[in-house]
Amino acid sequence: MSRYARRMAHLSARIFGEYTREKTYTATRIINEFKSMPKYKDPEIINYYPKHPEASLLLVRLREHGLFRDYHADFKEEFAAQRAARGKGRKKPDSTTKE
Repeated sequence: MSRYARRMAHLSARIFGEYTREKTYTATRIINEFKSMPKYKDPEIINYYPKHPEASLLLVRLREHGLFRDYHADFKEEFAAQRAARGKGRKKPDSTTKE
């Protein structure tokens, strides 16, 4: 590349807001990093929420059909059954005593 062509490329880069120096690997990586959208503005990152309610409902339905074993829910049910057998369960409010 001639000196004139190099100077014209440099001038063109300055006019159009491009990088004017020789690009090394590190400089190219940094330029691309600044060109990309910041992570705090990226909709794929800020709008990501796992679908916990849908997954929980699905697991409950699978458990009802006997296709999924939830040991924690089994434990809670067994514990509640044992408390009820001892007469320690929660008492439901009596609707007949209301005035």
